[in-house]
Parts: sequence; structure tokens; C-alpha cells
Amino acid sequence: MKIEKKTGLSILFSFFVFMSLNLPTIKFIYSSELMNILALAGIIGVGMFRWMYNSESLINLTRRQFRFLLYFMILWHLIFTITWIQNPTYFTFTHALQYISVILFSISVLLFLKLKDVPYIVFFQVTWGTGFAFLEWTMGVPRSRELGQTYLTAGVVIAATIVVVMGLILSKAVKVYMKVLLIPVMVILLLGITSLSGRAPILLSLIVPVTVYLFSIFFEKSVGKKVSAFIVLTIGIIAIGVSLYQILPANTINRMMRVFVDIQSEPRYQVYEQAFIVVRENPFGIGLRGYRAFNTGYPHNIFLEIAMSGGIVALVPFMGILTSVYASAVDVVKSKNINMVWLNLSMYFFLTWNISFDLSSSYMVFISMVMLIKCQEIHQYAEISEQNSRFFSEVGFGFINKHITE
Repeated sequence: MKIEKKTGLSILFSFFVFMSLNLPTIKFIYSSELMNILALAGIIGVGMFRWMYNSESLINLTRRQFRFLLYFMILWHLIFTITWIQNPTYFTFTHALQYISVILFSISVLLFLKLKDVPYIVFFQVTWGTGFAFLEWTMGVPRSRELGQTYLTAGVVIAATIVVVMGLILSKAVKVYMKVLLIPVMVILLLGITSLSGRAPILLSLIVPVTVYLFSIFFEKSVGKKVSAFIVLTIGIIAIGVSLYQILPANTINRMMRVFVDIQSEPRYQVYEQAFIVVRENPFGIGLRGYRAFNTGYPHNIFLEIAMSGGIVALVPFMGILTSVYASAVDVVKSKNINMVWLNLSMYFFLTWNISFDLSSSYMVFISMVMLIKCQEIHQYAEISEQNSRFFSEVGFGFINKHITE
């Protein structure tokens, strides 16, 4: 079957976006920075070609998208300025390219992503994550610590796919038969993630859908639907808790419980405490990778790393970014449209970067945020256009309707 050029370009662009969201696990196949270059070059190259092919306006941002971009650029401007002033020693040209790639990834997706790309990105994500989970469950995926490949790296793709599938299940836009077909997919994903020794992917892949579901209950207008949804949620949490207790090793369960009952014994607690001291003593920032001068590692928390790198003032534009994301999240849960997928994914990556990973790989966080904001904005615009089109058609202005839809 012949694929139309526009469809082919959409599939290709979607593949590179999917690739950028899964680079840590794609590197299980071939570990090289060339994979980052390929993904970024693919997004920019295909995006530019599609833009020229369609003869569309490149800069066509809504107010919310513009605010996100403005806050995003201010954030990185502050961080790079403080780094140049405070930390020229530990910051090399190679390091600079890593952080610049975060900016380019995010801006490119913001400019070039289209609503028709969404189904392909979801398809690639579910296929890759389910396949990875199946291999992890049956044979175990070989990992190399020298390459930074750990249980958490392996768990990210599976957990990310779990929240994507849950987004599909929670969305009103997905047909019932498709939700039924996703049940065996979810089983494979859960078997894969429970095969890992890590607790963070398991906990976050459960916390995110539950939080989003609670969020949607809050905005539900019908009291009866609120009560029934809360009952369903309670039963689901109990069922999942009992299942995990039966499946997971006792050591993993104890480590999971320790997060809630004895947080001060957690290694991360000590890391956060040290990072907080550095921020308190250096409120104007120490620059990217400046923590090396303090004989400590990166803080495993995006708030603390931003405050350390760009100073406390850098948290202001970051909060502006989160405000834009929150506004889109509210719109999504009110309508329960297909963008529940990106709400789940952006929340999962955001929480993950608050317990692990650093800013040099934060393109995954910002890309998912961009996808949430842009897809929701495009979705709302499409709904308004459809309503306007239907209105003109109903009142008999067929000629006007024809030109509006075109």
C-alpha cells in the first residue's frame, strides 16, 4: 500500500520524537552520543522539510505556548550566565553541547509537532515499551553500569509506557474495544516492571495515573460520578496493593514502605540535604556542574539542580513553565481527551527527574511538557473550528463553511 508523502513525513517525524523520549533505553542497542544527534537532527530536518513542503507559517504559537517558550529561554539564559560567571573550570564545550541539545529538542518539538503525529508517537511508545517489558520479564535485558545502564534506566521506558497506556484507558476519546485490547498489554508491562529490582519505576507508574484520576474526579461536575469514580479508584488501589504484595520480593516491598515510614534513612535524603546547604550558602548559584567543586554529585532533583545552577531566582521562570503546564493539565482533565497520554507522561518524567537524573538529560521532561501544551492547544483549536464549521453549516452558509474549513 502506497503511503502519502504527508503521512510518511508524519510517521518519520513521530519516530524521531519517540526516539528522543526513549534515548536511554534505545542506547541499550547501540550506546553512543550519535543516537542523540540522530534524534535531534531528525526532528529538525524532517520538521523543516515538512514546513517548507506545506508552505506554512513556522512561528505560529498561541499565548500559552509563547509563555512556555519565554520562560524556558529565560531559565536557560540565567543558568548559562551564572555558569559562565561562576563555573568556567568544570564546564567544557562538550557539556555545553549537552545542555544546548536540551533547548533545541524542546524548541524543535514546540515548533514542528502536529496533532496528526500523536497516534504514531503513541504507537511507537506502546510497541517499544511493551517489547522491552516482555524481554525484561522473560529473559532479562543485559545492562552495563559502565554505560550508565541500571534498573532505573530500564524501568523508565516500561513505567513511561504504563502511564501512556493508562492515559489511553482514562481518555474518553479511545473506544471501549481498544481499551479492552490494551489490558493484555498492561499485564505484560506490569510483569516487566515488577521483574526489576527498583522501586521508583513501580511506585511512580502507579502514583501518576492515580493522581491524574483523582485530579479528574475533582473537576467532575456530577456528585454521583465523583462518588462512583472514587469507589472504583479505592477498589483499584487495594487490588493493585494486594497483587504487588504477592508478586514483589519482600526486600523490594520493605524498601518501598521505607519511603513512607522512614524517609530520613533514604540515601536520597542525604543528597537533598547536602544540595540544600549548597543552595542556602550560594543563593546566586554555582553554575552547571558546579557541584563538583563542593565534592558532591548532582542533587537528583530538578528544583535543587536549577537552584544550584542558576541561583534561587532561576526557580521563578521554572515555576512559570510549570504554571503553563498546569493550565494545560486542567484543560485535559476537564475534557478527558487523548492528551491524557501526555499529561501522564509529562507528570511521570517530572517526578522521575525529582528523584534521579540531571539537567543534561532533561530534554525528556521538557519535550513531554511541550507535547502536553501544544497538543492540548491544537486539540482545543480543532474543536472550536469544528463547532464554528457546524454552526455555519446549520444556518445554511455553505459557501462560508467551505472556505472556513479549507
